[in-house]
Amino acid sequence: TKTKKTKNRKNKKAKQARKAARAAAAAGLSGTVTAGAGRSGQSADAATAGAGAGVFGVVGRLERGDQPVSAAMVAEWAGRSDTGVVVRPVIDLADHQAVDAYEIPDRLKVQVDAIAKCCVFPYCTRPAQGCDHDHNVPHGQDGATCSCNLAPLCRRHHRLKTLTAWRYQVLEVGAWVWTSPHGHRFLRDHTGTTEVTRPGDVAEHDGCLHSPTNDTGPPDDT
Repeated sequence: TKTKKTKNRKNKKAKQARKAARAAAAAGLSGTVTAGAGRSGQSADAATAGAGAGVFGVVGRLERGDQPVSAAMVAEWAGRSDTGVVVRPVIDLADHQAVDAYEIPDRLKVQVDAIAKCCVFPYCTRPAQGCDHDHNVPHGQDGATCSCNLAPLCRRHHRLKTLTAWRYQVLEVGAWVWTSPHGHRFLRDHTGTTEVTRPGDVAEHDGCLHSPTNDTGPPDDT
């Protein structure tokens, strides 16, 4: 019957998906599991998390959040009739990627987002996946489109950097030092935001790091 044929096709598809998920985990690939029926997509890195993790050990985390993900979980998702699995190569966060164009390819965007995790403006926590990708040295001024000259900035803070005197320098990939219009300095890295203003950085500073100034720091992320 038609119902039986449809069920057989679904079972066949589910078996193929489970096989692909296990192969992805064993090969150190990244699987994107997108749920249907109104569910939002979830991305899971299927690369092994360390020696001895094994195919069914904890092998990654969800793209949004820090929940651990195992190959067995990916295989279970893949067994559902309302899911599909896309296998992609793991992106090496230490690899330097560059293109000779202003437009940023998806693979480079994914790498930049994975390194920063969120907007890199001081204290901002907006997820990088929804941010613009800023050229620190503008492309029009011979700035490179590469791993070390790009950073995710939410639209509000991208405009702030473009239209005001807020500026940042790249210390290394994954670490930025921001300078406010009044001279306050903020280190942004994987640990969060740390104010690193030194005596003399702020105009008319009296030497005390706790002295009030007209600069109230970064604008609230609202």
